[in-house]
Amino acid sequence: LAFSEKAEILASADDWKKARDVRNQINHEYEENENVLAPLIAEMANCVPTLFLIHDRAAAYCTDRLGVRRADA
Repeated sequence: LAFSEKAEILASADDWKKARDVRNQINHEYEENENVLAPLIAEMANCVPTLFLIHDRAAAYCTDRLGVRRADA
């Protein structure tokens, strides 16, 4: 995470940690009660824009710094 921050892939490691923590909560939540799961799923949905930004920055880093081209490019 420290490298990703330094490489400006992550604006903050906290962004990644938040998404990871929510994902872990969902993954370990065995309740079938929608009142328990719905808020977790909504919170994960709120993380989606940040995750797409991280993806785009990581792809740009790989292209710009490592010379790796996207398969779909």
